[in-house]
Amino acid sequence: MTASVTLGELADRFGLELRGAGDTVINGVATLANAKLGQLGFLANPRYTAQLSTTKASAVVIAAANADACPVACLIAADPYRAFAKVAAVFAPSDDALPGIHPSAIVDSSAEVADSASVGPFCVIEAHARVEAENLPGVSSVVD
Repeated sequence: MTASVTLGELADRFGLELRGAGDTVINGVATLANAKLGQLGFLANPRYTAQLSTTKASAVVIAAANADACPVACLIAADPYRAFAKVAAVFAPSDDALPGIHPSAIVDSSAEVADSASVGPFCVIEAHARVEAENLPGVSSVVD
């Protein structure tokens, strides 16, 4: 597991635009509501915009259209869900993921998740999405 990484390093690694201090240290990820200092949150669904004003996250992955409302440093992404998932993997254990849905994941009741798929911490699976298992151990893919 990676102990910490700077926002600048994350921006460079994933090709994201950085707004704010590049030397901000991030040591984990969380939802906007549950984030603490040193963690990275994300905003992709407008219904959670109000949580920007109360988040304790040190930074947020966000779309350019919402970045001006962000009170903390941000990583600008065309697709905040996808960018956050890639960044979250930096903080995940390197062992093969076990099948199942992590308790902190949010899975819409209309989504289909294969029994052999792995849905990690803080993942969001939206309405009508399908998560299918791949042939590679510990690797799952999302099919819209």
